[in-house]
Amino acid sequence: MKTILILITMLFPNHCPAQGDDWTMKTQPGIGEQLARMITPPDCEKRRVLGIVMVQFQISEDLRICRVRVHSNDETISGHLIRQLTGQKLFVLYPDFLEVHTIKVHFQRPEQS
Repeated sequence: MKTILILITMLFPNHCPAQGDDWTMKTQPGIGEQLARMITPPDCEKRRVLGIVMVQFQISEDLRICRVRVHSNDETISGHLIRQLTGQKLFVLYPDFLEVHTIKVHFQRPEQS
């Protein structure tokens, strides 16, 4: 079984921590790190999933991912990411419930050592 490395990049960061938030920010995983733990590549036996997919979402008042929108021409990948992310709980210090978060999910083969 081959594995795929998933890199998450947050685009347009929404928050600059205020003074005193440094300790909290260092001890809690960022949104990108939390998402990287949640996302797995879809199980597509006939083809390998490689490349970049843009995902947009909002955070609900109970800190769950909602309104997930995947920018991909592949319905299998879109459906898979929507199912994986919708309803997942995030730790966010200063959530903005109206903000649309945009991430770039990069599926790639792990480097051979």
